[in-house]
Order: sequence, then C-alpha cells, then structure tokens
Amino acid sequence: MKSFEQLGLAPALLKALEAEGYTSPTPIQQQAIEPALAGRDVQGIAQTGTGKTAAFALPILQRLAAIRKPTVRGGCRVLVLAPTRELASQIAESFRVYGKFIGVRVITMFGGVPKGKQARGMASGVDVLVATPGRLIDHMQDRTVRLDQTEVLVLDEADHTETMLRDPVHVAVAPAATTVERVDQHVIFTDNAAKRAVLFDLLRDVTTGRTLVFTRTKHGADKVVKYLEENGMPAAAIHGNKSQPQREKALASFRSGQMRVLIATDIAARGIDVDGVSHVVNFDLPNVPESYVHRIGRTARAGATGVAISLCANDERAFLKSIEKLTRQRVPVMNLPSRMSKAA
Repeated sequence: MKSFEQLGLAPALLKALEAEGYTSPTPIQQQAIEPALAGRDVQGIAQTGTGKTAAFALPILQRLAAIRKPTVRGGCRVLVLAPTRELASQIAESFRVYGKFIGVRVITMFGGVPKGKQARGMASGVDVLVATPGRLIDHMQDRTVRLDQTEVLVLDEADHTETMLRDPVHVAVAPAATTVERVDQHVIFTDNAAKRAVLFDLLRDVTTGRTLVFTRTKHGADKVVKYLEENGMPAAAIHGNKSQPQREKALASFRSGQMRVLIATDIAARGIDVDGVSHVVNFDLPNVPESYVHRIGRTARAGATGVAISLCANDERAFLKSIEKLTRQRVPVMNLPSRMSKAA
C-alpha cells in the first residue's frame, strides 16, 4: 500500500492531510489518485464514507497548484456537479480544507438562497465551482457563469457517465451488490397504516442511538415527523421542499446529537455525511434496490457496527425480493416491538 507521498501528492497537500489527521489513503484513493494526476479520465464507484471526495479533490488541487493561471470573469477552472445542496456544500468544504495551503477560490452554487451573492462571487472567476444542476443552469441563462475555460469536470453521484468519458480508468470499491458486512439487517412485516406506530416503538428502545429514517416522499417524511412529535419524540425532516436554513438546522442538530432522529428522502440524504449513525430505518422500502445499499451504508462507518431495519408492507414485498436478489442474501425477519405485537 502506497502512502499519500508515494502517490505523488505535493507537500502543501500532504501538510493539509496531516493537519486533518489523515495518515494513509483509503482503497479508492489508492486506485484513483495516480491516474487522475496523470490526466486520465476516471470513473469511480464507491459507497459514502470511503473517501471518494478526496480521491478526486486531491489530484485536482495538485493540478491547480502546478499550473497557475488567471480565471476569466464568471469562469471556473474546475466544475463539480452535485445532486443536492448538502452534498455541494460538503464537497466545497473538502476542497477548502485540502487546499488551504495552496490558496484556492471555491464557490458553491445551489437553490434556496439568493442568486445575487453567487453571481458576485463569480464576477472575477474562481478556481472551483461546486454547483447543483438547476441553479447552474439559472446562472448560465443569466450569463453570470461561463464554462468555456473549464478544464476539469466532476459529476458526483452520477450513475451513468460512460458516454462522456474518454478511455477512462475504472475504479470500484465495495460495489453496490456487496452489502456492508457490518450492518445487522432486519425486516418487519406490517401494514402501511401501522408503520408510524411501529417506528415510534422502535425509536423508544434505549439501544437506538442516532437514527436516520428513510421515506419515499417528501410528504411522507413530514407526516412521520408530525406523528413522532405529537407523541413526544423530537424529529426533523430533510428534503427538497425545506428551505436551506431549515435543512442546515436539522443537520446541525442531528450531527451534534441534540436530536437523534432525522427523516430523509433518498435525494436529500445524498448530502448527509454523519458519523455515529447507529440505526437506519427504511420506513418505506425503495423501489430501486441499489438505493437500499446506499441507505444502509449510512451506518456501520469508521469501523463501527450498525443496524438497518426495514418496514415492509404487503405492496412492498416485490421491492424486498429485488433487494435480496441484488445483495444475494435473505434479510432476516424481526418481530414487531412488544407493545405493537400485543396491540395487534
């Protein structure tokens, strides 16, 4: 296994990594950094928490530091597209942290906040622009962003990029078909009407720590929050209909442990990178089996163990079969929490 230094990273980047306490590259960094430094197109597949942001940010920062050049008005040398505001913010922060000793100008661009400040930030050009597609299109239509001088493009959380790449190096770590081994998985068969009560009983268990609950829809997420709060359990939802301050407040409370239950939709959860999640609950089973793997990968991180519990109604049994086919394993059946089984 090579060290960061052996991978060819510059001293300023090594200093930043040391300051953050990173001592050795993760598997995806081992495989992706060298070809990216060599200028190759790279297609990387890895779950959240494997260090994939650094795998593309570090070689990009090295390129920026090695080739200094002025940026045009409204232009960027690097464009990173991300599906959610949270993920865009997280990626931008990574660029700032890893690039703090080389001096990079990084700007985020997403909806939910005024466009004016973003346009002013782009006025003299930036090194790295991290944007969500919708807001980027808005700025391009306003002519406050131009991409004709962009040198590097990153599509984060992109599922199909083959047609855009030129002779890419393929890097895969923990492919989607391999479920995280440290996650203790269970399924509870129940009616849709009883799901909220079952969830409440699960969350009352003292062994349940920081818990991320997934719903299929934004409306469903809000209904779950309302039910939990009406029963004396603080919770918050994070999804596309929430304002940016609301989303940031909910995430901050969840990260700090002040609130241990966060309800999310799949898209919104792509920006959630929180250590110490003990449980993931699939309130609704996803109709895309790969999403199940991404969801349960939010727990059992950094060497810890985790628990994933899915609530499966009769009309979701086909989704469960698809998940078991993808992961090549049966999900063990768990009995209803004691109070619910008596009520039933």
